[in-house]
Amino acid sequence: SSIGARYEPARPEALVPALERAERLARTLSSASSNDASTSLAALRDAAAHATALARGIAIEATVPREALALGDSMTATVAVYDRDAARLAIDSVTLSGSAISGSASSPARNIARDSVASWTFTVRATALTAPWWLTPARTGDLFASPVSTETAERAVEGSAFASVYLAGGTVLRAPLVQRIANPARGEEQRPLAVVPAISVTLERAVGYARANAPLDRELRVTLRSAYEAPRDVSVRLELPLGLSADTLVRTVSLAGTGAARTIVFRVRGSLTAGRHVITAVAESGGQKFETGYVAIRYDHIRPQTIVRSATTTLEAVDVQLPHGVSVAYVQGVGDNSAPMLAELGVPVTVLDAHGLAAADLSRFTTVVIGTRAYESDPSLAAQNARLFEWVSNGGTMVVQYGQGEMTQPGMMPFPISLSSPAARVTDEASPITVLAPNDPLLNAPNRITDADWRGWVQDRALYMPSTIDSHYQTVIATNDPGEPANPGSILRASVGRGSYIYTTLAFFRQLPSGVPGAARLFVNLLGPSVASSTPAARAVSP
Repeated sequence: SSIGARYEPARPEALVPALERAERLARTLSSASSNDASTSLAALRDAAAHATALARGIAIEATVPREALALGDSMTATVAVYDRDAARLAIDSVTLSGSAISGSASSPARNIARDSVASWTFTVRATALTAPWWLTPARTGDLFASPVSTETAERAVEGSAFASVYLAGGTVLRAPLVQRIANPARGEEQRPLAVVPAISVTLERAVGYARANAPLDRELRVTLRSAYEAPRDVSVRLELPLGLSADTLVRTVSLAGTGAARTIVFRVRGSLTAGRHVITAVAESGGQKFETGYVAIRYDHIRPQTIVRSATTTLEAVDVQLPHGVSVAYVQGVGDNSAPMLAELGVPVTVLDAHGLAAADLSRFTTVVIGTRAYESDPSLAAQNARLFEWVSNGGTMVVQYGQGEMTQPGMMPFPISLSSPAARVTDEASPITVLAPNDPLLNAPNRITDADWRGWVQDRALYMPSTIDSHYQTVIATNDPGEPANPGSILRASVGRGSYIYTTLAFFRQLPSGVPGAARLFVNLLGPSVASSTPAARAVSP
């Protein structure tokens, strides 16, 4: 607070004494602390040192000619130190380091006069692929194999490639290696150096569905991207599981140089037995084989990230039968990628937004699916409910995936529910399932749901489950986290005229894009025509 009170935009040097005291205090406390506390204090010390340098008119730039460097390749990096105000700046040494690079030898000591700049040139060599720190430690499934410390996270802030400037007196200033780009619309952009596969190989989808023992005819897109400066000829082929064949064994393309990319389309036909199958894309160039690719994630509100992944697509061949004559209109929700997964199972799906739904001829469809939190993301969707409920009463099936508080508002559902605060959810994806209505069609037609269908779910079982449920709804299953009461609010079904309204809080939006077979079989059952249950469902109760 004292530093903030002394800030004057025209006289930043007035902050120097206070910032230096903060740096000394953080340094002292860091040396007397241990583990995570020491690492956090060291980060505070470095931040104070950086702020002190800026207040004194000292700035550092570490630049490279391009943002992507092929693994094993090298390029020139330049480090410049500007002294805009200090009387004389003494530099002990300058080095390059990081988790993904090695730099040439450190520079000798040098003094910089006021209003001057000094620069150093290094050769930087790519020694490891750039990856977010949280994907680097060993994992068991989706969990870290060992605890992750603050030190790991704090070091990641420095980046996988950075310059360190050691000032006389012990202060260290750091800057990431970046490529500077002049963007006509946004001004200067600084893109951190990323070490990437020399030839990146990526498939369009990491996970997909197929119907087991049914004809499969699908296009697979393979994208090749070069990080080499010189042109390269690259051949690519698919390694396919038994039962599938491609229209071409090998394709060869030319990539002009750094950043050049080509997408090759293979047509794959055949059939697969039930189970998990892997398709791998393999590229070769200059006697080297490449089976990984990268995705650059660039958003204004987060640090740039480079995700490296295997050039594979996992196909889950599911033993699933489709309801006769089913045709689905799907309104996508928040983070909802379920519609294309249903299409891969052979379900005829038409994706609509709220405006498209308003203009659509609903008689074309047997089923309308509303995605997760769709009412929240597009409030105009609620205006369609009266028309949708009338369509249901004439024999349609409406499947609504979970929402939040908006679902308790009048008119959002044909019969009311309420949510507790916070809303109930089941976070254990392996939570036990109690079948309340074993003869209910939703669990039997066209696919008989068994214990095996509840295995292999990911991250969540159900979210925003109702705390009270109107008696018009039939409940089908109950589930709960360990130590909590059973909740029957994950599948609700109500008869509306000659049709069915189904509300589900099961986390299908996670399961289908992850290729969970049992979730696919169950969701397909929800799409079926309205069928009266031969056995009354368990009466809905408050969990």
